[in-house]
Amino acid sequence: MNDKQVTWAELQSLALNRLWKGTKSEATASVNTASAVAFFGGATPLKDLSVQQIDAYVESLQNKQNTNGTINRKLSALSKMLRFGLEREFITKIPRIEKKKEATGRIRWLTKSEEHPAKTGTSDSTYPKIIATTEKSPRQAVFCFINLLFQCLQ
Repeated sequence: MNDKQVTWAELQSLALNRLWKGTKSEATASVNTASAVAFFGGATPLKDLSVQQIDAYVESLQNKQNTNGTINRKLSALSKMLRFGLEREFITKIPRIEKKKEATGRIRWLTKSEEHPAKTGTSDSTYPKIIATTEKSPRQAVFCFINLLFQCLQ
């Protein structure tokens, strides 16, 4: 292990600078890593984590009404930050971080501009993708799209 004891805040700063600086996800990574740093304590020296500590972190996120998807993004950022620390010998091991089960799709309302291509018969390729992401299977997406087109043609 490295002689210098690194704090959670220092690990976050180093990881953000090395892994996410200048990327599209820099702001999101900053928020997600800050969540872990706040939980474990920014001034707290970084030590090997136990599965129980990870479980306590997940429980705290659930208590804050974070969705499973949000929890998974925060766990992913934590995992990446810990791998960064492991590679630099700030810690000696990383516990297995189990992801939460997420919904298979999401439902949202189409805007008028998204709805327009189906009604006019244009070949805007984004329209079927929008429908496909809201359904549980490709078969259901195709059925939904055909049903919608049929309704528009009447």
